[in-house]
Amino acid sequence: PGGPNAVSRGACTDHRNAVGVHEGHMKRRSSKKASPSTLQHWRLLLLIALWGSFGTAFLSGVRSSCRARPLGFSRSAFAEVDDELGGGSILDDIRALNVEAERESGYATDLDLVMMQRRARELKAQHSRGVKAGLAKGHAPVLLYSVLGFLFPKSMEGPDGRYSGTYVDCTFGRGGYSEQILRKLSNSARVFAFDIDPTAIALGRELEKRDSRFRIFHRPFADMGKVLHGEDIHGIILDIGVSSPQFDQKDRGFSLQNLAEQDGPLDLRMNAGAGESASQWLQTTSVEELAWVLRYYGPDSGFSIIAERVAQAIMGEQAANGPFTSMRRFAEVVGRALMILTRSDTFEHPYSGSDHPARLYLQAIRLYLNQEKEQLRSALPAAFDLLVPGGRCLTSSFKRIESEAVFQFVMDHQEPDEETLVRIKSKRRLRELYPLLGTDLNYTVILLGEPLKASGYEINKNRRARTGSLFIMEKGPRRINRIKAKPRKELSRFKQPPPRVIIGASAEDASEDEP
Repeated sequence: PGGPNAVSRGACTDHRNAVGVHEGHMKRRSSKKASPSTLQHWRLLLLIALWGSFGTAFLSGVRSSCRARPLGFSRSAFAEVDDELGGGSILDDIRALNVEAERESGYATDLDLVMMQRRARELKAQHSRGVKAGLAKGHAPVLLYSVLGFLFPKSMEGPDGRYSGTYVDCTFGRGGYSEQILRKLSNSARVFAFDIDPTAIALGRELEKRDSRFRIFHRPFADMGKVLHGEDIHGIILDIGVSSPQFDQKDRGFSLQNLAEQDGPLDLRMNAGAGESASQWLQTTSVEELAWVLRYYGPDSGFSIIAERVAQAIMGEQAANGPFTSMRRFAEVVGRALMILTRSDTFEHPYSGSDHPARLYLQAIRLYLNQEKEQLRSALPAAFDLLVPGGRCLTSSFKRIESEAVFQFVMDHQEPDEETLVRIKSKRRLRELYPLLGTDLNYTVILLGEPLKASGYEINKNRRARTGSLFIMEKGPRRINRIKAKPRKELSRFKQPPPRVIIGASAEDASEDEP
């Protein structure tokens, strides 16, 4: 569906092409011949070596996609996104290849091993060029190679090796993604970008002058549906969160790094030229509103009393000593409020901002002031309204709250597979489990496997990449008509069972224990 503008949905083909496996690298250039079984063995080993994070993270997804079925969700998909044991990459696997062992096994010739090493160098160089381009502007785009691989399916490549179509970079930042996307596009293709950071807009204006295919909008990315209404979009990248330059610039008021020696303002705005800063908002809010923000966006959503204590400490300090103009003072108040729980007498700011006890409470206020979760929730449906059938939306998140929003969006726009339709006869129950069936939307959202994590190679280059997760979503055709059955209210669909009686002994044994 979708005609010539549609992007191919061949998930299996895309997967193989994204990691650069093609038969040209397999051909023998020597007169030496191998038996068919030997040839199959070393080809299989080479494929496994090149598989990396794509194969590991997408094995179940590719199988399901080949059967044209929506994917399910595993428990590991909801794991903390700051897990540093992320999947490997093709670069890691090729680098870890034991050349001597392969040579002794007899499955590969010296020429084959040389070609594998050459391919590893090519991929590493390609990845490094993109990272260096971002670092030159102060920000390294995370999972760049994976983004390019899945945003541009090999099947859509033109005869000249470039791609046509229209693409959107929802968070321009320092231009790392946009510039690399432009490098792969034909002269007729276009890239639209969004950002609200004035510094990012200034850099985007410079790119507009250099490349007529590019245009940037000083608007939040949730506005893309209004700005780009009527456009046929082939791919969208959403890189959520604060960029490295925003953290590194003390005057932006985002960083807790080395507060013992370097202080900064309490600002937290993505667009420093509009809206209230964190310091200004604290002067107008109530302790109850602050407690709600800290509980809803903070780390202790299940422990409201902690959010209330921290909120009371902040507002009490402000009432006694005036508005918070210093990040150091605010962080110390939060740190001391949390230290009461541990009965510690002294407080010292840790050097690393990631180790500061105030980090997640400061983040909670930032998420509220910039409406980051709400922006993401609005942007995802707008993105899929713009995408052509088969188009892909790649979302890079760095916090659990963002990952949960993406999963929620996917589940709200999934269709049941054939087995589910056979198993569940009740239309009302299908409507409850698959909210999409109660709408007139003409598409479904397919999550191509579980989110990718940065490789050890990339984390060594860019430490902040360790918390990144990349979601690859595809716009698929709707197969099932709308179900008009009215779902039950949530209170009726969840019922707490009666408490269980815990017995330590049988009735006879218990009677013998009585005095």
